[in-house]
Amino acid sequence: CQATGRLNQGDSVHRIGSVPHRAAGPRARMPSAQTSLAALLLLLALVSEASAKGEKITFDRAVFSDGPSYRTNLCAIAQKVQAGEVQIKDALMGLNISVITPSDGPGDLHFSRNDNGTIADGSYPGMIARVLDELAERAGFRWRDSWAVVSEHPTPPRTWTEVLVWSVDTFDISALNWNNNHERMKAGVSFPNGYRDTSRILVTRRSIEAETMNFSGPYAPFSGELWLCILGAFFFSAIAYYIIERDSDEDLNFPDEPHNYAQSMFLTLVNFTGGGGGGYNPRTFAGRIFAVSFQWWCLLTIAAYTANLAAALIAQNGSKYGVTSLQDAITRQAPVCVFCSSADGDTIRRVHPTLVLECTGGSSESFAKLNEGTCSGVVTNVASWGLEQLDPLTNPGCANEYVGRSFLPVSNGFATKSDSAGMCTSLIRDTLDYFLTEMKTDGTIDEYLAEQYSFSGGQTCEATEAPTERRSSRGGRSDAQHAAEAFSPGWVSG
Repeated sequence: CQATGRLNQGDSVHRIGSVPHRAAGPRARMPSAQTSLAALLLLLALVSEASAKGEKITFDRAVFSDGPSYRTNLCAIAQKVQAGEVQIKDALMGLNISVITPSDGPGDLHFSRNDNGTIADGSYPGMIARVLDELAERAGFRWRDSWAVVSEHPTPPRTWTEVLVWSVDTFDISALNWNNNHERMKAGVSFPNGYRDTSRILVTRRSIEAETMNFSGPYAPFSGELWLCILGAFFFSAIAYYIIERDSDEDLNFPDEPHNYAQSMFLTLVNFTGGGGGGYNPRTFAGRIFAVSFQWWCLLTIAAYTANLAAALIAQNGSKYGVTSLQDAITRQAPVCVFCSSADGDTIRRVHPTLVLECTGGSSESFAKLNEGTCSGVVTNVASWGLEQLDPLTNPGCANEYVGRSFLPVSNGFATKSDSAGMCTSLIRDTLDYFLTEMKTDGTIDEYLAEQYSFSGGQTCEATEAPTERRSSRGGRSDAQHAAEAFSPGWVSG
């Protein structure tokens, strides 16, 4: 096992150092019964502590480093499963399964370790540790005796996909929150049933403004210069009509006030607004031509005012989000923050090639740029936003909001090597599938998600405007339903 680095059935990754043997000579004395018993009890205590807890990192491996593989050869058991001698749920019974996890520190909600590197069982070990422990208990395998962590994040040109491929080549289970995509499957990665809804969504920052009376609203559709031009047109039209009809239109000639210009201005305004029950009443041919022309100008002006007013109201409603959807960001060519070295970056580049991307090193940087105004939005996922919205660093003052509809529906979770012949690692995927499906059905995943939310310890954001009842491609359910379920403790199937 040390020569190949492979774990076969019954191998243990913890080895107790042997005591050098000294040949017994004539003077060698046999140890007393008490000494032998004490040594045996000490040895049993050490082995018990190592195998029962296994809290400290077992394998110290740098990412992309050359070295042995710790994958378990399962082909003998796979043959028994195919022959019907062993059920799939019992395929991993009694085995040590090697696992690689995130290298997160104390308090992380996905995988939490103490300052000394041990798993934080005394508080909250994280969602990944909870799921691994539950799988191990149901399937009967051990993982805390044989695990490592992703010691560093990839730096360009290296990507997380390369980290994933290396991890499944080296360990039985890569227990990070991996997204499934075509590129990774082509690289030989297999994905058991995911347990987190990672359908992509767009989060934008909304401006929080005090509600005040706005007396300039009715005049917003036109500029001040245009309003002056319209006012000048009224005066010109009143003078023109007065000159043309002053001797013909009886409305301009009162018995006590002949040739009344003020009356002409009144008729002009009434003609424009359509109120007062009157307007121009020309008697001459020239007056009629002028009245028709003026009425046509009024129609065009009112139509333009109405259209601009509607556009202003729509823009005002959408401005609190920055952009209202991913398509809106594409249309405006507004930059959107994306974690480009992740699966999100690869997928979004392929599906939305015209979207302006602002590449970041992760979620924290993406939301920092959104909050400072560098990005118009952040592409995240439903499960992550459920936690991110409670974090005052990523969502200060609850000012960020999920807008539009979800896209690229997918769930994420663990990953294994796609191998049905060499070491038959695909058997691990099938066994995990069996128990993950069972855990979703019996509500265990719901409980673990609820626990994760309860340990977030973040701010409480009141519900603002829920996404509209637009239908997504996932079973005809609305985005509002998905968002409501995702932001409350519970599993979102899809």
